[in-house]
Amino acid sequence: MYEIFEFLDYFHVYEAFFNINIRFRNLLTISTLPIEINISSMSKLAYQRYYKDIIMTNTNQINSLRLSNVFIYDLISSSIEILSEFLQLKRRILDNIESKYLEKLLVQLISLPFLSSLIISSVDNIKNKNVIYHQIFRLPSLKYCKLSLEGYSHNDDPLSLVTNDHSSIEHLIINNCIYLDELNSLVSYVPQLRQKYCMQQAKIHPPGSSYLTYVSLELDDINFDQFEHLVIDLFATIQVLRILIKYNTDIAYVNNNRWEKLILSHMLNLRIFDIRHENCPSNITVNNNSNYNPLTLDN
Repeated sequence: MYEIFEFLDYFHVYEAFFNINIRFRNLLTISTLPIEINISSMSKLAYQRYYKDIIMTNTNQINSLRLSNVFIYDLISSSIEILSEFLQLKRRILDNIESKYLEKLLVQLISLPFLSSLIISSVDNIKNKNVIYHQIFRLPSLKYCKLSLEGYSHNDDPLSLVTNDHSSIEHLIINNCIYLDELNSLVSYVPQLRQKYCMQQAKIHPPGSSYLTYVSLELDDINFDQFEHLVIDLFATIQVLRILIKYNTDIAYVNNNRWEKLILSHMLNLRIFDIRHENCPSNITVNNNSNYNPLTLDN
């Protein structure tokens, strides 16, 4: 029976089997297998029943928990302490979360010893993203983090450079605008970083990371000279570099000679280089017939 459950959403299993008889009810409430909970498209009444019958009775078996329904956060805010009881939780997804709940939720996650994956998307503007970053960096076992936080953060209280409190994150995706000078502090928290994806603006002189091998960037308001400083300071060990340029008129980005010099001088480990320039000037030819210019280097 458990083999069948593995192919179905647990909420659908609950709705189909919970009220058939006591045997099925026990299978669902006294489970010994890892459980993945996805709370998205359900009514408030359905969630309240599901919370009481399944979530509360299986806190030690739930290893993945996804919340993606706005009203759910309001319902759980009064009992948010329950999150610290999910001791086997490894993956947490918070979709469309309001900023007023996010900080409280993150505080509870600190006590989870096995949480290794965290995905967050906010539905409204975050007043101070650096507070959120700092809380995330305190999570003891986090390896993968993907953030899509609304609002601009250049006027936030600055995130101080790390001293002893290093994060365990190896894969970091930031799908919101971030100024390059903010990355100086962010990178100092993640010395184990292997992959980084960011949308970026402005200028930075960050410390290097000896583990960083994969970087994907969207560059809007940074010229090629500034980008060169970023490469020199941070990208000595990268093997894959992918760049998307949407709103940048600096034609140096399509200058093959400058790229060749930069790569051969400062990215000696680079194997794959992909650049996409969506608004390339008409008098610049990239790959002859396409705005997509992939370059592969074999070492």
